[in-house]
Amino acid sequence: MFYVKLIGIALILTGTTAVGWMIANNYSRRPDQLQSVIIALGVLGSEINYSHTPMPVACRRVAAASTYPANQLFLRFAGSIEDRQRRIGAAWNTVVGWMFTHTALSRADCQALADLGNTLGKTGSDEQMKHLETASRRLASHREQSLAAMEKNRKLWMYTGFLTGLALVLVLL
Repeated sequence: MFYVKLIGIALILTGTTAVGWMIANNYSRRPDQLQSVIIALGVLGSEINYSHTPMPVACRRVAAASTYPANQLFLRFAGSIEDRQRRIGAAWNTVVGWMFTHTALSRADCQALADLGNTLGKTGSDEQMKHLETASRRLASHREQSLAAMEKNRKLWMYTGFLTGLALVLVLL
């Protein structure tokens, strides 16, 4: 009977600690993922402004030069617009929705990207550059906020997971 309780204690502590670490990990991943997207938007701006590359080709080049999740954003976007069955804005918003569910990016981060989708491919290169720079600035601001949140909340969630498990064990004993 003692060993069953000991195994239960270990499982509870392991489970709650793992949940705390997973939440803390999201705080750590978000600034890196935002930086990846910011850099990729800069590369897209270069492709649009200097090379005058068609959007699907430019997005494939950006995906090749980017890291996760920006590479997936632009690769999926390029695939969506290559068949020409979808409007650019609709395809962009679908891919941004995928980003929200599969990355550590917040709703505000994805909203900044979604706002960019309303102008991609609809205006001249100068106007698109302005919108890309605006989105990059917004995401850079979000990145600064996420760095502050990471410093504040990462250790909190790591300890909270373990202490919650410990409290549960004490209550159950």
